[in-house]
Amino acid sequence: MNFKRSIFLALFLVLLPLRFSDAALMEKLPIGNGNFLGRFDINGIEVWQVILGTLVTPASASELSLKDQVKNHIRAMSDVMGLDRDFMLKLGSCESWDYKEDVINNIQLGDDGASMGVFQWQKKSWEYYSKKFNLVLDRTKWVDQVRLTALVADKYGTAKDWVNCTRFAKTGIYFK
Repeated sequence: MNFKRSIFLALFLVLLPLRFSDAALMEKLPIGNGNFLGRFDINGIEVWQVILGTLVTPASASELSLKDQVKNHIRAMSDVMGLDRDFMLKLGSCESWDYKEDVINNIQLGDDGASMGVFQWQKKSWEYYSKKFNLVLDRTKWVDQVRLTALVADKYGTAKDWVNCTRFAKTGIYFK
């Protein structure tokens, strides 16, 4: 057994009996569909955990706004895909008019009704890339928009499908 695997196994066996109720939740990032990415401190060891479903924690003074949930999901997907977080956040902000709730919730549509959601996906582009990645996703759900955008950005870049906002995210200059 190699050294890295031995260390991992030892840490796993040490952490296994610890209950998360004994852990201090340091950060909780919503990643959609009621799931979270949690950062815990367990006896001085930092542990990241994907939490499926509800995480029971002491009540907080304020819940995250939709804007913050979307931004946290973009951060998490950027990290998973190895994308530049700041760039992806700027792209999302530009496309959604600074994460405006009416845009995220598909109430306010762009391009005379052709584009929708946080990344302003158009139907033909959505169908094309969903087929390319062999995915069945819902264009009206912001979680799915973030996921497909991250996949496209990772494999093809953003300059072709988000021309103006890519330029804006890179340079701060927006041309129409």
